Amino acid sequence: MSGRMESEEQDLLAAEFAMGTLEGDVLERAERLVAEDPAFARDVEAWRRRLGALDRTADPETADDALWKRIERSLDGADDTRTEAALPSHAPQAAANQNFWKRCAMGGLAASMLLTAGLVTAVATRPAEPLFVAVLLADDRRPGALIQIYEDQEVKLVPLQEFAIPPEQVFQVWTLPTPQSAPVSIGLLSQARSVRLNLSDLPSPASNQFFEITLEPAGGSPTGRPTGPILYKGNAAETF
Repeated sequence: MSGRMESEEQDLLAAEFAMGTLEGDVLERAERLVAEDPAFARDVEAWRRRLGALDRTADPETADDALWKRIERSLDGADDTRTEAALPSHAPQAAANQNFWKRCAMGGLAASMLLTAGLVTAVATRPAEPLFVAVLLADDRRPGALIQIYEDQEVKLVPLQEFAIPPEQVFQVWTLPTPQSAPVSIGLLSQARSVRLNLSDLPSPASNQFFEITLEPAGGSPTGRPTGPILYKGNAAETF
């Protein structure tokens, strides 16, 4: 591959290819990369595994007619504009990004197509895979973030939607190392972006370990415990 793509751009392209949402020239480009660039092929395989794990952590739900009509309108170009929603008193609102749901709906099919085509099974070296994943949901079951936990107890948090964090406030990420323990802070977010956190000072992660995100003052909770509203929460599940 000539001129390596920036890491985040490559990861996004690999994710969209794994979910089957690419079309036209972009799809052809991704197919060439899978065939010619082993690193990109490994990224696609990694996303396929993540999607499979995500499927096992969320309850299946059928999209209603209104949602599919909104998706169709967005595909027709009726609404191509992304907007950041204002944060109400207790939770942030999702950005108007119906294409995300189309990608999720097609994820299982895309993974099956990748397996059938054998596009990535010939790759000898595989990247590190998370041992556990947790999909953090809002009270209305909207996915807000994906937590990935690795063998070295490094944690990657990936936002699953766009949201605005108010000035002078932060999102604080917490976990319960055991069901009997108090919440422990593992990181702060001042903007919606992927971040790496660390659990090295805590017991080894386990299946069903609880994670949550709360809204706190700038600098984090002044008490060392959650003080603001819980925005997203979920439990970890083993990936294999």
